[in-house]
Amino acid sequence: MDNPLTKEDQDFINSIYQDLKEFIQSDEEMLEFQPMNSYQRRLVHKLVTNFRLKSHSVGEEERFVCVVRTDDGIVPALGIDSSQPVYDHGMQTFFTAPGTRIVLRSDGSFGIPLKSERFAQLDERVVERAFRIRKNKIVCHGEKGW
Repeated sequence: MDNPLTKEDQDFINSIYQDLKEFIQSDEEMLEFQPMNSYQRRLVHKLVTNFRLKSHSVGEEERFVCVVRTDDGIVPALGIDSSQPVYDHGMQTFFTAPGTRIVLRSDGSFGIPLKSERFAQLDERVVERAFRIRKNKIVCHGEKGW
């Protein structure tokens, strides 16, 4: 079963998208957001990935996201039909035991399939060892898009 984004979530993403777009177009090296809850920080981190920027959470009690410029930052289209973000971890490689079934969920998380899946699956593959997440797909070593 899929849990689509609420209107509030989509409004939040649209706002963060605009902030990141302005950041890319500026000369600033770093962007700090206001403190937010863990779910919102997760959405920001996922969106930052689409901009090919780096981010990390900062703070103890009131945590916030800090975004750092990279040389290959871009302004991407706002998701697919602006309701489904594009998950792409670039060249980051993940490893698992040979023959493991991996799922990429609609919230961008990935791992072994669970009986109580909360999110729809974007992709599912049996992985021999190394894989990457590229444009909402699980790509195995040696395949096109690796």
